[in-house]
Amino acid sequence: MVDLQSALSSSSTVVLTAASPEQAAAICVAESIALAIVDAESIRGKEWSVVKTLKLVRPMLPVILLDERADGRRPELPDGVTGLVSISMPLELPAKIADFLKKEMPKV
Repeated sequence: MVDLQSALSSSSTVVLTAASPEQAAAICVAESIALAIVDAESIRGKEWSVVKTLKLVRPMLPVILLDERADGRRPELPDGVTGLVSISMPLELPAKIADFLKKEMPKV
């Protein structure tokens, strides 16, 4: 099985990681990031999530949620989340990132 780090390193993506919502917001301010990837475990049961923090800093920032959706259900995404990728299918992540980056690129 391919792990998440391997899936991302094989693409042309530069990955910045944050250990806390505050650090994620600081990276969002200091760097020109195209999108954020958030693990669902980091937002479960929290009244104020890292997604809300990122959206305060960059309201239009696309956010991909990594979650396990083994039963195939398609519930509503949490507030501020733009897309979903199953954590058990990390090879889908580079394609989802590419899709969002194409949408975000200005048309000339």
